[in-house]
Amino acid sequence: MNCASCNQLNDSSVNFCSKCGANFRVKSISGNQNLSNQTRLRLLVGLALIILLIIFGLKNISIGHQVSNSHLVASIPSSNSANAKCDVADDPHYYYCLVPMIITNTSNVPQQLLGTIYGLDDGKVYEASLDLGSDSINTFSDTLNPGETKSAVIDFKVPANTVLTTVFVSPSGQPTQNGALFSLTVNLKTSDSSAANSASSSSTTSTDSSDSTGILARLNVLNDISWHVDASPDIAANADIVFQGANCLVWAYPDESTMNDAINSGDFSKNRIWHGNDLTSGEWIVLASTNGQSPCAGDVVSALNWTPLS
Repeated sequence: MNCASCNQLNDSSVNFCSKCGANFRVKSISGNQNLSNQTRLRLLVGLALIILLIIFGLKNISIGHQVSNSHLVASIPSSNSANAKCDVADDPHYYYCLVPMIITNTSNVPQQLLGTIYGLDDGKVYEASLDLGSDSINTFSDTLNPGETKSAVIDFKVPANTVLTTVFVSPSGQPTQNGALFSLTVNLKTSDSSAANSASSSSTTSTDSSDSTGILARLNVLNDISWHVDASPDIAANADIVFQGANCLVWAYPDESTMNDAINSGDFSKNRIWHGNDLTSGEWIVLASTNGQSPCAGDVVSALNWTPLS
């Protein structure tokens, strides 16, 4: 090697210059330094792999299963659209708005339908009500297979002058549409419902061409609750006619035997019921209500001349 002092060529096996006698300074790399450099290299390679994974592979990483809005589609079935409406509640300052819906999994993999149900009115949010008995729900907890549907009737108790514009399901349980599983436009107005005009029309006789019993007219002159014929086929239970007012349902049967058959079949197992005869029409009546002392139950007692319910 060449001497750094005199630049003369020397034997590489010695550590001093044979020409001028200067000592050679040879740099060495310790084992610890070499190991440290190897560790740094591994860390850099690992960090690079992590960055690449985040950039190119993040969308393929799944923790649990996140349901996309596009996978769950909600709609109001055309056969049930007439039942999407608002009727006055037991308290005339509030209304029950009913929203029948069908939720469909349009994807090719199972989807979770899990969350709290809310209704939206111009920035105000209402959680679904449980006031209408054991059939009422305010949450979903289901898994829908591809193409599978879920049917439900959602009830909201809202104040007067409410316009319920949207129903949505929040997986976080928080009353916000951010991250909602789905949103359904409903546009239900309490001011447009027949219940909104019930107080002003309570002194007149309301009739329905499908009611041959005359019961509806008697129910509608007694209080500020709006009664109507409920045409839903799934709750007819072989009745001649069914009436609904607030959170009460009334079935009218042609004879006592038919009424008893309906009761014994378990059609009313999820409801608290009272039953008896209407002497005016001759019909046999079943009343379902959450409370025998509610205003709508009081309407039935007065219209049918029953003794007060306990």
